[in-house]
Amino acid sequence: MAPSRCMMKGMYGISCGRNNGRTVEDLDLRIRELCSKVIAASPSEFQAVLAELRAALREHNENLRKLVVAGPEARKEMTE
Repeated sequence: MAPSRCMMKGMYGISCGRNNGRTVEDLDLRIRELCSKVIAASPSEFQAVLAELRAALREHNENLRKLVVAGPEARKEMTE
């Protein structure tokens, strides 16, 4: 499966659409928010917030893997 045209705009400057119904900017913002929540979480909230952060990071990593698998030509198309 080819990666969406929106793999990594937020961090990597690649042109953007949507991936998994969420823009990369949305995912980047969500990860930042969850990092802040983990830091501020009470002991009773910590595990739940950390699980959310891990899920968001897994999604981000999967996007990176798809980008690498796409190869240089596909990445070049995404940046135009």
